[in-house]
This record gives sequence, structure tokens and C-alpha cells, in this order.
Amino acid sequence: MKENVLVITNFSPASQNALSYACQLLDGKRYEVQLVHIYTLPVTYTVEGIALASVSESFQEIELQLNANVEWVQQQFPELTINARYVMGGLVESLRQLIVAQEPELVLFGTAGYYSELWHTDSELLLALRNLTVPVMIIPEHIAFQPLQRIGFACDYKSICIPKQVDFIRQLLRQTGAELYVVHVTRSRPDTALMKKNENLLQEALNDVQPHYHEVNSSKIFEAIDDFVVENNLDLLMVIPRKHEFWSGLFHKNNIDQLAFLNRLPILALPE
Repeated sequence: MKENVLVITNFSPASQNALSYACQLLDGKRYEVQLVHIYTLPVTYTVEGIALASVSESFQEIELQLNANVEWVQQQFPELTINARYVMGGLVESLRQLIVAQEPELVLFGTAGYYSELWHTDSELLLALRNLTVPVMIIPEHIAFQPLQRIGFACDYKSICIPKQVDFIRQLLRQTGAELYVVHVTRSRPDTALMKKNENLLQEALNDVQPHYHEVNSSKIFEAIDDFVVENNLDLLMVIPRKHEFWSGLFHKNNIDQLAFLNRLPILALPE
């Protein structure tokens, strides 16, 4: 039985790019794509006949666009299985229900513009990144797919990486054949004994995939990560946005200006 990957679409060019990215990333023998449009009923709609007719017309248009996307995938990527559907509701709650029903390995979104713009305008997507129980990948519209050869993992050793996170990283590396670059950014304070213990546990857990480990001392965390991305020519950056810890700040509006440094590549958020 194949594993599911959810690709969320609003039929924009950014969503089309994310769908194309997913189809080129995934092994059709192992995964199938579940293309989903989440329709949120406008708050101005009422039970009046004209409003209900407009909703019906919207659903027809959604079905046409979903079918067109399915046909495109079947023509361009015949080895992939793709199913499409639409659901009604808010983004986060609908995604939670889809995750329970579909048990996907990964959720992908496309976004127009840059991360800084996204953080300004889409608070629901921020909630999804920080609160869903499966990995979430964000693919900016200007980033076309290229084979993943070097994957970065920005790791904070304040908490241990759980087996589910490690297993996902291993699986991604096996599928892509990529090398893993683990980076830990420290400030002037020395690491605690607990952080050193967690670092050793991670190295033991990932020993079979032989990552490259790097430690960077800098007070400008995001700039340091950006420099690391450039120096190592990374194709993807993974983070764990744990609540109340540093990397949760990556998905906080207070850091939107610093996030502009990371516009070179997709970001993949691993759940706690």
C-alpha cells in the first residue's frame, strides 16, 4: 500500500509550482498524491438563494480546476497516482481532519512571494507549520524543483530528537540520496550538559547516514543559518519549531525581516 502525501492547492501559480515540485520529488512506487483544495465559506454569505447559488457555482469551478490538475499530473508524471478532493472549513482544522483520515507522510504548500511576505499575510499557515502532527514543507513560487543533494537540519539541542523525527530524516535521505548537514548555532553561552547529551544521542541515532556536523557561534542566528545555507549549497532546510524554544521563532512574525535571508530554498518543519 502506498503512503499518502497531501498537496494543498488554491489553484494559484504558487500551488501549481508546489504540485510540480511534489511530483518530481516523490517516488511513484512508494507514494501517491492527495491533491486537496480547502474552501472557506465567505463570512458574508447567507442562506439566501443567490448566495447558495454562488456557492454551488464555486464548487463546480473547484471540481473543474481539480480535474484539470489531475489530468496534467497524469500526462506529465504517469508513474504517479493522484487523487483530488475539496473540503469546506478553515485551513488548520481541515488539515487536522485530513491528517487523521489520510495519515499522510508529508503536507506541501506553495506560497507566492517570499517568506517575509507570507508571514505578514497568512497567520493560518503559521499555525499549520507550528501545530500539525506531520512534517510540513513550504515551497516559494520562485523555487523550481531540483534534485535534493544536500539537506540541512538546523538543530537546537535543548530537547532530544524523537524517533519519529529521526525516522523521517532517514527516509528522506534514502529516497533522495542526499547528504545531511546538521548545524547547531550557539550564542556566547556554552552548551549545557543536557544539550551535549542530546547532541550525542542525535549523532548516535543518525550514525548510519553519516551526516556532516557543524557548530556556528553567532548572535545573529538567522544570518548565520543563511551563510551556512550558501556555503554548503543546501537544497532544503529542516527545522523543528518547538514551542517555547528558539526555532519556534523561525515561524514568528517578529522575525519576518530576518526570514528574508532564507528565501533561497524550501523549508520543512518537523513536528514535535
